[in-house]
Amino acid sequence: MGRKKQPKKVTKQIIVEKAMADEIYRQKLIADPKGTIQEYFNITVPSDMELIVVEETPSRFYLVIPQFHNEDDLPYSPDDVGMAW
Repeated sequence: MGRKKQPKKVTKQIIVEKAMADEIYRQKLIADPKGTIQEYFNITVPSDMELIVVEETPSRFYLVIPQFHNEDDLPYSPDDVGMAW
């Protein structure tokens, strides 16, 4: 008996990589992020979640930072994090 194929987990990286390879998908994602993710990946983004897609340019770079957490809530010390760029 063959094993049932598991559906591929959709991650931010998969969504971004597809946008880098498919111009039509990219434009749809910019215009309608939730609808495009539903159409291409059959994933419904909750209505109470805001989803913003922005496109970087040679002179515009976006740095996305996670939600602020109290230092006591972090699983590591800020001193443990090395800097790399």
